[in-house]
Amino acid sequence: MKLNLITVSLATLVAAGAFPAHAGPQAHVVCGYHHTLGDDAIMMFGKANQAMWHDFFGNTHTDAVSTYQTLRAQPDTTCDNKADSSAYWAPSMKLPDGEIVNPAYQKTYYQSTNVAQYPLHPFPAGLELLAGDHHGTGPSSAITFLCANGKGYTNKVGEICGLRKAGDAVQFNIGIAFPNCWDGVNLKPTHSHNNAIYADHGKCSADYPVKIPTVNMNIAWVLPQISSLDTSKVELSMDPVMHGETREERWGSLYTAHADFMNGWTEDGAQFMTDLCMNQGLDCGTTVPYAYSKAEENTWVSSEDDKPHASVDTLYVQDDWTNGGRTQHP
Repeated sequence: MKLNLITVSLATLVAAGAFPAHAGPQAHVVCGYHHTLGDDAIMMFGKANQAMWHDFFGNTHTDAVSTYQTLRAQPDTTCDNKADSSAYWAPSMKLPDGEIVNPAYQKTYYQSTNVAQYPLHPFPAGLELLAGDHHGTGPSSAITFLCANGKGYTNKVGEICGLRKAGDAVQFNIGIAFPNCWDGVNLKPTHSHNNAIYADHGKCSADYPVKIPTVNMNIAWVLPQISSLDTSKVELSMDPVMHGETREERWGSLYTAHADFMNGWTEDGAQFMTDLCMNQGLDCGTTVPYAYSKAEENTWVSSEDDKPHASVDTLYVQDDWTNGGRTQHP
């Protein structure tokens, strides 16, 4: 979807439902669960069925040999923005009664703070990120838990989840915040080197100077088969002990929660998200385009400030119907 930028009134955007619940510099996607594999293309590349059980969202072809190139070559996705063919995955969950359950979906907010002083850079093609500790034994500031009927997110386990407001199911969420300062060199983390760390009040260090959007991934399990859930007894998959090709499964507490992100955004989409959305202090929701070009005609710039969107808080884009438009890239 090739787009030209224009300006529109704030009232029009509100009427169109352009604002998610948390306004601010951000964009978001919702991606349904697709498949489960014992694969991890970031930390165990090429070693099919030798990693912990992972639930995959987004790109529908993700496996042990996925790369940015394969994600873009086969861009089919469960996400609600076709510009995003990223792969998202996290360990499978086991209920206290032993049932292994699939998540329903994950919602990821791409967010930031202090962008006026420390602006963002787009995700580079091929960037891979990790968050959380798969050997964790206690609370982490990067990992939070939510009972949909409870008191909000917490980083401690032990809450008893009851039926959500609708009374139809227990809903339990895990939130994972990824590091947002890249070292500018290594696209892939290793066992001995993290390629990204967390910013300090929006500022990145000299060793990790490239500020990128924070990937805030929220995984939701909707469980109509139970009426309560003791989160202290929930377990997550851990790397198995391999006996030849036979797996000996291992499980850990919720404190082992973690997730992986393999960037699969189009390069235009990634650049739009930072340069024309979040660095402008905007909440672009799901309107990050597949592709775009700056308008050369029929546009105007406010003389009141130096931002291309004048004084409105959300950026509006118009489809270029002569280039295939939404029918080509829905």
